[in-house]
Amino acid sequence: MPHLVIEYTGNLDADPTRLLAAANEALLGTGEFGETDIKSRCVRLEHYRHGVEARRSVFVHATLSILSGRTVETRKRVAQALAQALAACVPPCADAEVPVTVDLREMQRETFGKAVLPPG
Repeated sequence: MPHLVIEYTGNLDADPTRLLAAANEALLGTGEFGETDIKSRCVRLEHYRHGVEARRSVFVHATLSILSGRTVETRKRVAQALAQALAACVPPCADAEVPVTVDLREMQRETFGKAVLPPG
């Protein structure tokens, strides 16, 4: 654990490989997760809308799901570390602000299911 999904608008010249590398390094750097436990993916959004007015819009949003049991302070620290790491990888946009947001969600440890298949 954790599971991370990074979404970014298709009009943003972001490098998904760089976003994933920075995110995983930031999560590992928090000391909360093992290196092989971090599972991340990046999704380029082709269809999106920001508000109701037609305007140029760009954004990056990450959803981080972790098992329950950490303090609010720890969760906030992890979310901020992830937001800062992603923001450092996002190129500026000449005609729009680029919000970079993180939603950290807890999966209930008591009801989380997992199966691991052996090799071969």
